[in-house]
Amino acid sequence: MDEVYQTLVTTVNKCEEGSWALFQLFDPMITIGVLDVRKNALDKISTTKAIFIMEANGHVAFANSYAFNLLGVTKDSEDPPHGRFMRDSQGELTGELQEKAI
Repeated sequence: MDEVYQTLVTTVNKCEEGSWALFQLFDPMITIGVLDVRKNALDKISTTKAIFIMEANGHVAFANSYAFNLLGVTKDSEDPPHGRFMRDSQGELTGELQEKAI
């Protein structure tokens, strides 16, 4: 996971302000270690570039606050049909998107 994290940081740092850093085929089930890719952790990497990570299974993705802001998604946004914006116990977006929310 350290290598995955370094790839995230390096790639995001190379992106222009206001752009998107897109990642795919991330598989936390077979990658050794633990990496927090929820919204608050991704916000520590960048608050001026959108970060979007798609898991290899295609059913789960993660995004930072800037990505949600660009798309107009807030804690009050309704879940899309057949998808979910995951929220914590206070109703705040965690950054995890499931199924057709992506």
